[in-house]
Amino acid sequence: MGFDVENFGLGLLAGWATAYGVYRARHLISSAIQSVNQQASSAQGYATQSSDSRYVNNIIRLAQRNHIATTAANLTDILIEPRFLTAPPLAAPLEDVVTHSIFHVVPHTPDMPALQAPYNVQTLSIDELSTGDRALALLATPGSGRTTALMAITLRALGRAQFKKPIDRVQQKLDAEEAALDDKKRAVRIKERVLLEQRAKERLAEERGMTIDSQNDASIPLFNRLMPVYVHLSDIRADEATFGKEIDPAEPLVRAVQRQLGRVAASTTPRNLYTRLNNGQALLMIDGYDELAPQEQEAQIEWLKAFISAYRQNFFIITGSPEQHGVLTQEIGLTPVYLRPWSDVDREQAVDNWAAVWSRTGGRRSSVQA
Repeated sequence: MGFDVENFGLGLLAGWATAYGVYRARHLISSAIQSVNQQASSAQGYATQSSDSRYVNNIIRLAQRNHIATTAANLTDILIEPRFLTAPPLAAPLEDVVTHSIFHVVPHTPDMPALQAPYNVQTLSIDELSTGDRALALLATPGSGRTTALMAITLRALGRAQFKKPIDRVQQKLDAEEAALDDKKRAVRIKERVLLEQRAKERLAEERGMTIDSQNDASIPLFNRLMPVYVHLSDIRADEATFGKEIDPAEPLVRAVQRQLGRVAASTTPRNLYTRLNNGQALLMIDGYDELAPQEQEAQIEWLKAFISAYRQNFFIITGSPEQHGVLTQEIGLTPVYLRPWSDVDREQAVDNWAAVWSRTGGRRSSVQA
């Protein structure tokens, strides 16, 4: 078979033309590949965001309906901001200059919280609760509102709960007195108040080892940067019959979370939740330890130890009664905090909230009956 010069020349010209075309279109091809990669990345990000959104919507619905008047109102309509008490300080060696707190005379009786209710003791807000230790035992008597406090933390972390400061009757009187002053006296009083506030800020910054500028910097509370996860210990099944002898301690929790969610959210949440756990981005609220039978408590304590040890970079809040103080703090190593009982101001606010809700629900019922 002879050499065909014509076909060889045509093939060579076609190859050169193709190579030249690819060279000229190299930028378009690169842009197309980059666009495909970006679309894949965007699709992956959208899937993750959609998974987060489905989970968040399910958790908000769960928290908003977790109260006695489920069908009448959302929890945020009647919610009173929970406040928390730290444990009394341990005895320390006497110093030359002893500074006594005026609150040391207030009885600390977590098993009888009503004795502490009338006193205006120092408390922690939800945002302040996130600034200390990352493994807490929330202790309070049954029926005192521990689960509601966890729901409030969940809604606060998701930006759904905003708490207004209660009306300060004393401050109202002071403001009325100041308004009655003439301009000169009012200016003097305002100047004195500003100086006093400045000194207080300087003192607080000095105690915390901060500067005034850093203290004034606005920062997002830790709970708002974490994914809230609520489970009841009775829903945790960590037995060998289900999982075998060696399991990831997070698996029983993930399955318990799935049972709370809708079908679509239950199928998309586990992978995202594992990612959050591994990155230390979960706020884990585990309820109901004191509601378990004694033999179940022993089994769940072992699971809690393993779970916290494996994922200690996350934030843990575990509820119990004051009688479980030793088990939760000594065996697991949790820091105790106590749920503050309602004050008179809280009760007044609760009545006002219920009155507002009742007027709306009563109006709807009247219109339906009419």
